[in-house]
Amino acid sequence: MLVRPYQESDLEQVQSIHEKCSDFPFPRIDGPLYVVRETILSRDKIIGVGLLRLTSEAVIILDLDEPRSVRARALEQLINTGIHKSQKLGIDEMHAFLTGEITHSFADVLRRKFGFVDCEGIPLTLKL
Repeated sequence: MLVRPYQESDLEQVQSIHEKCSDFPFPRIDGPLYVVRETILSRDKIIGVGLLRLTSEAVIILDLDEPRSVRARALEQLINTGIHKSQKLGIDEMHAFLTGEITHSFADVLRRKFGFVDCEGIPLTLKL
């Protein structure tokens, strides 16, 4: 097998492979958030592509001893600031991984007030 840099001429074959095996929308491979683009060939045939896309994770730490109204205002300002700065950087989505005692209620607030949606598939992390 041979791994080589992705080429625009690979697009049609990669799209065909994607259509056969994925429910996810086809990625904008040429987008600036894709910082690694590699094509893998076997016997001179494209059998796949590997992409590394920059993503953002929202990390918010709030003092749960503060009144709920104070936490709600702080959350709104932090999320809105994060959205604004992410958009200025060209980042088109924000992820949040929730843990702790208020996980479910916090998830409801993020969905209802800010438009967060549940991820498709199974989210996995690889620690490097």
